[in-house]
Amino acid sequence: MFNGGSKIPIKDENEGSPWNGTGAIVFNGDFVDRGENSVGVILTLLLLKIAYPNNVYLNRGNHEDAILSTVYGFTDEIQARYGKGECDSTDDIWDAMGDLFSVLPLCVRTDTAAIMHGGIPSDGFQLSELESITTEQRSRIRSMLDPGDDAICELVQNVLWSDPRTEHGIHPNEDRGAGIFFGPDVTHRFLTDHGLKYLIRSHEVVDEGFHCMKCSEENSAITVFSSVNYPNGEGCNYGAVINICSDGTLAPVRFRGYEVGSIRSHNEYFNRTMSYLVEMISQNKSKLLSAFEKKAETKTLITTKEWADILSSQLDLHEVDWLSLQPYLAPIVTEGLEGENVEMIDFMKFLSLHCNLLSNAIDECDGETMETLRQNHVLLLTVFKFLDTNGNGLIIGMNSELE
Repeated sequence: MFNGGSKIPIKDENEGSPWNGTGAIVFNGDFVDRGENSVGVILTLLLLKIAYPNNVYLNRGNHEDAILSTVYGFTDEIQARYGKGECDSTDDIWDAMGDLFSVLPLCVRTDTAAIMHGGIPSDGFQLSELESITTEQRSRIRSMLDPGDDAICELVQNVLWSDPRTEHGIHPNEDRGAGIFFGPDVTHRFLTDHGLKYLIRSHEVVDEGFHCMKCSEENSAITVFSSVNYPNGEGCNYGAVINICSDGTLAPVRFRGYEVGSIRSHNEYFNRTMSYLVEMISQNKSKLLSAFEKKAETKTLITTKEWADILSSQLDLHEVDWLSLQPYLAPIVTEGLEGENVEMIDFMKFLSLHCNLLSNAIDECDGETMETLRQNHVLLLTVFKFLDTNGNGLIIGMNSELE
C-alpha cells in the first residue's frame, strides 16, 4: 500500500507479531536526520521490509526529502561512508535514496486508526484524495519545500508537515513555514467520516514520548515520537511506541536512552534539559506569542508568574519549575520600573532571544553551522546575557578592543 485507505492486520499486543505474520509494524517517517547512523537505520528498515513485505510498513516523513535531508547531515553521512577513493558511489546512492523517498507510503489505515507522519492536510480531507495519487505522480515529488501551484505536491506537503493544536479550525503553520495547524474539531470530523477512533502521527518531539489530544468522547489525535533525547542526544525526552490492540485500544510504551545516573555531570544533564526546553519554545513561538499578548496589560510586559503559567500550559510541561529556570531563560525588566514590587518580563525580547535569532539565521547559514548554533544555544545565551549589561536585549556600542 503506497497511499492510504487499505487496511492492515493488527492483532492483540500480547499475541500478534509482525515477525510471525500475525501482526504488523508501522515506522512513521523521519528515518534519517534524527541522529547518527541514518544510513544504518534506513538500510535496516529496508531489509525488514524485504524480509516481511506484508507486515512492515514505512511511511514517508518530511525528512524523507531530497533537499531537506541535505541540510541535516544525511548526505554528509553517505559521503563519509561511500565517497572515498576511486569507488565513489555517493551520487548513485543519493539518487537511489531520492527515488525511494518519493514513493514511500503517505498513510496507513487500520480498523481504528489512520497513521500518517504530520497529520490532516485540510478541513474536510478524505483518504481517497491520497489513494487517487498515482505512483508516477508521487515519484515526481522528490522535495516538498517548494510545492508551488502543484495541488498534489501541496497535499503531500501538508500531510507530512502539519501539526495538531487545541484551537479549533485550521490555521497556517507559521512555526514551520509549511503545513497547517489543525484543531480537534477538524480531527473529529475526519475520524468520524472514516469510522476511526485515532489519528496517530509523529513529526514533533514530546517530552513523555507520546501525547494525546482529546477531540471528543470517541476519538483522539495521538503524537508518538521514538527518538530519545532529541536532538542529537542533547535533550531529555522519552521515546515511545504505540501498540494497537485487537479490541481497538491503544497501549503506549515509553523508554529512555540512558539513566540519569549515567550522565557525566550535573552540568551535562542541565544543558541537555535547557537545550530541549529552548527547542520547545522555538517550535511553539506563535502559540506562546498569542498567549502572552492576551495576558499582557502593559505593552509587552507580563509578570514572572504569568510567564511561567503560560509556558507550563502552552507547552504542556506542567512538571517543569519554570520560575526556577527563569534566570536562565528570561531576563527581568528593570528599566523604567522603579518602585515596582512585581518582577516583569518583556515577552517580545524573550521570544526574540530564543526564536528569532536562530530563525533569521537559517537562510544565511549552511546546515552544519545552523546545527552548531542550536546545539550551543545555552552557551551562546549565557554569553549574550553577560554582554547585555543593561538587560534591554541588545548589544550595541561595543568597542573593537576588549578592555
